[in-house]
Amino acid sequence: LIRRQGKGTFVSTHNEENIQLRFLRLTEESGKKEKLENMLISFEKEKASNYIAKALAVNTSSTLISIKRLLTFNGKPLILDFIKIPAISFRGLSAEKVIEKKGSMYRMYETDFGIQMLHADEKIKAVAANKESSLMLDVSENSPLLSVERLSYTYDEKPIEWRLGFCLTLDHYYKTELE
Repeated sequence: LIRRQGKGTFVSTHNEENIQLRFLRLTEESGKKEKLENMLISFEKEKASNYIAKALAVNTSSTLISIKRLLTFNGKPLILDFIKIPAISFRGLSAEKVIEKKGSMYRMYETDFGIQMLHADEKIKAVAANKESSLMLDVSENSPLLSVERLSYTYDEKPIEWRLGFCLTLDHYYKTELE
């Protein structure tokens, strides 16, 4: 249980074993476990674009925290991640805190801010690597990437995080279980 003064008591769901890729299930072809590491590229505050404001149910004058990071599996760049969250919900969040938590965003949201991610909607499509993603992922421009746009929700169906990941899938695949 996690207790937050003025917010209540919550059941912790993002333990060390199940949080690293809770929603994004990129798996190595052979199925072997890989060491995941995160590198923070940028941490900025910005105004919400029309698209992100609508997705997060905020207005365009709202301040967002914008995080860009690179996820590596066994030292190899695999995912370029762009994350946008409402600054008002994450007061005190800093680049140092993201680095300190080793990129485990959902665990940090829960333990430090009392915000649990309950489910997510995703849009998945194939795209060509642009200049930025090709440089960060060490592939040629126009190489095929998997684009995963995710909107994560907390209680009462409140959207709290918008994320766009560009994933290399040459030696990996997206795995999901349907019920």
